[in-house]
Amino acid sequence: MNARRLLIFSLIINLGLIGTLAWLAKRRAASGSEPGLTTVKDAPRSAASKAAPVAQIADPAKPAPPIDWQMVESEDYKKYIANLRAIGCPEETIRTSSSPT
Repeated sequence: MNARRLLIFSLIINLGLIGTLAWLAKRRAASGSEPGLTTVKDAPRSAASKAAPVAQIADPAKPAPPIDWQMVESEDYKKYIANLRAIGCPEETIRTSSSPT
């Protein structure tokens, strides 16, 4: 009888935790983005990056589309750097790859 009570108690606690997680997820989805965060669309853009496409913040539920490197590569060095920034390449990587050898 003691094991049965423990099982029922455990089930009730787990159902409560699942309900709490569902409520928190619904509340977070309803609020949109977290306050204080600036999305890429709202961020100011420099003159050099106005012509380049802007990387969107990915929805965690959707996988990111694969990168087509033919669209990133360019004969023009400045455009190539702008394309790297547009796909979200970290500045540290861009600086390392763009330094003269």
